[in-house]
Amino acid sequence: MSENDVTTKKSNASYPIDWTLLGRTVRNIRKRRQLTQKELADLCGLGFSTISHIETAQIHTTIETILLLSDALMVTPNDILEGNYNRKHSRRLAADDEYYMGLGRALADATRDYEHKHKSLT
Repeated sequence: MSENDVTTKKSNASYPIDWTLLGRTVRNIRKRRQLTQKELADLCGLGFSTISHIETAQIHTTIETILLLSDALMVTPNDILEGNYNRKHSRRLAADDEYYMGLGRALADATRDYEHKHKSLT
C-alpha cells in the first residue's frame, strides 16, 4: 500500500454534520453578538451571501470557513459544529452582556462628565 492509498483512505472518513443545526447555531451566535450578516461576512473575509447560505443550510461549508466563523464569533469550532453553544454559554453570555452594558453606561457617564467640565472651563 502506497502513501497515497493511506491518505485517500483517511480522507474518505465520514463525519456527519447537521448543516441545518450548524446554520441555526451560527445565526443565533451572530444575533447574540449583535452582528448583521454583512458585518460577520466582513469579519470573516467572506461574501454576505455566503453567510446567508450557511445560516439557511443552502451550502455545506469547509472547515476553513468554520474556523473563520468561530474566530469572528469568538467561540470554538466545536460550539458551531455541535450546536450546543446556546445551552452551554447562555449564562456566561448573559453575564458578559451585563458587563459590557455596564461598561457602556460608565463610558457614557464619563463622557458626559468630561463634556460638562469642558464646557464650564470655556
